Amino acid sequence: MPGGSRLVRILEFPSCWDGENLDSKDHRSHVAFPDDNGRCQDGFKAIPAPRDDHLRPSERRDFALDTFPDQQHDPSTDHSDFMNIVPDAVAKLAADCINSGRNC
Repeated sequence: MPGGSRLVRILEFPSCWDGENLDSKDHRSHVAFPDDNGRCQDGFKAIPAPRDDHLRPSERRDFALDTFPDQQHDPSTDHSDFMNIVPDAVAKLAADCINSGRNC
């Protein structure tokens, strides 16, 4: 990579939820990605999807895609987790503001 450029890693979360389960045995099947037209499959509801962007200077070569030696830095093992710690009252305030169409 040319000097001054950056390596970008983007982790996108699914934005469709089964509307019922907060987790599943495989930690995946309760959420899904939308189709190519942005629609959720039948029975799933659209939800906000966090996006995790990592920017690294191209000069740095001392990082790995994972920290598990047995994964051999395979990008398919890469993952991220999201935990919602926003109090219900604050989440409701934000949702009401966003859903009203205001710039929050």
